[in-house]
Amino acid sequence: MSNTRLIAADYGDWRWAGSAGAPPSSPAALADVNGTGILAWEFTNGESLHFPDQQLPHNYSEGTVLTPHLHWMPSTTATYTGTWTLEVIYHLNITTGTALSAKETTTIAFNSAMTAFQMQTSNFSATLTGTNRKISSILHARLSLALSAGTSCFLNGLDAHYEIDRLGSALITSKT
Repeated sequence: MSNTRLIAADYGDWRWAGSAGAPPSSPAALADVNGTGILAWEFTNGESLHFPDQQLPHNYSEGTVLTPHLHWMPSTTATYTGTWTLEVIYHLNITTGTALSAKETTTIAFNSAMTAFQMQTSNFSATLTGTNRKISSILHARLSLALSAGTSCFLNGLDAHYEIDRLGSALITSKT
């Protein structure tokens, strides 16, 4: 059976929320979501969260961009003004041991009236480059929130759309 693409481009959703961790200073904190007893990462002004060891899947079309977006919600009904910032570094190629890349930064600016615990889905202002990026590339990221109005925001998920070129890889560390 051939592993050939049937349409011009297929896309997948790559979730980053699995191994989030708080840094030693200015960390987001796990907090109760609206008295439910369920915890989520809550950000106030200047807080951040780290996402170490995120690995690109084997069906990733090597060299294509990643389009990150954020699922989040405000903790109170109010006007919220601020910026989410995502900073990413990554290993370009695991088979050659390529050194970490330069840091890429993208943002989401917002300024609007919001309802408490109503889901927001926001796209970052720029895609992340795919130049020389291979399957199993490891990414490290930091997500930060700067608020000038509003109290706090809960993170529901950080993920990125990526292009798929086939079901997976023929070998463990390469497409061929």
